[in-house]
Amino acid sequence: LLRDWRASLPDDAPNYFMINIRPDEGDAVRAFFRERGLPPTELVPLVRARLTAINDVPVDRIRFQGDRAQDFVEREANLTWARTLRDDNRLISGAWWTDGDDGSPRVSVEQEYAERLGLKLGDTVTYDVAGEPITAAITSLREVRWDSFQPNFFMVFSPGVLDDVTGTLITSVHVEPGQRPALVDLVRQFPEVTIIDIDALLERVDGILLTG
Repeated sequence: LLRDWRASLPDDAPNYFMINIRPDEGDAVRAFFRERGLPPTELVPLVRARLTAINDVPVDRIRFQGDRAQDFVEREANLTWARTLRDDNRLISGAWWTDGDDGSPRVSVEQEYAERLGLKLGDTVTYDVAGEPITAAITSLREVRWDSFQPNFFMVFSPGVLDDVTGTLITSVHVEPGQRPALVDLVRQFPEVTIIDIDALLERVDGILLTG
């Protein structure tokens, strides 16, 4: 099944993730990609936070069903913000924000995350972001194609909510075998960047399945 799924991926599917890109180095990373002939890439903001309340009720007073839901609550969450809906996301209810709306803090939630935590349209969620509470209303639920290997998130906030929060940038990119030496130079120039080889991870999973 794993091999059949990999064979179904397009030839230019991303095969590397890059994380821990500093926001102040974003332009330089984009320039590096252009100069080395790597595909243009979208640098996506990532902010670490912890869910603290749902509808103003602290999460430690809410009983969640299942270990998966409890895990969502207890661990740090990865948040992002975006102006437009990604191509590998599909709205299943609610509406995406537009430039002409009221601009209040809003968030779009991945459907499984919403189901696990019992979230619905109109609910509010509060996150602790670097010691500051940020509350937003849920205005849409999304279906996400996680197998696209694009940066995707359970929680996507509207513009203006997280823009000024210090976080990092992440991206994914397709790198041809002949371009891989450029990745070594990338790490030399930007030593804080972590590169994750997706192909190597899948090969390891494949090996575990064969020997398991």
